[in-house]
Amino acid sequence: MLNHRQTKNQFDSLTTLQAIQNQEYQMLVQGLAKTDFSMREWGILVYLEQHGQATASELSDAFTVTRTLISRNTWRLIQDNLIQSQVNQTDRRIVRLTLTINGQETV
Repeated sequence: MLNHRQTKNQFDSLTTLQAIQNQEYQMLVQGLAKTDFSMREWGILVYLEQHGQATASELSDAFTVTRTLISRNTWRLIQDNLIQSQVNQTDRRIVRLTLTINGQETV
């Protein structure tokens, strides 16, 4: 069981981490304000950069939003030539999303 000092130290650490997180979030918002990307669109680009590829279902799970919202966001990114969709030839229900070269350069 934690004693009073350990609890206070943990609280102080969490408070510091929260302040850093808030500062980083504000910097991200300010940076995105200079672009045409929404927070989710940028998140999709970063996710694909980190994971290589994903389906709309995987993205909706990762961002805890509906597939409809993901489809809207990915459609715009496809139109802007930042991501591309590839239909699986053996199971046409599966569509993989990947970054284009332009998308890789953007991220």
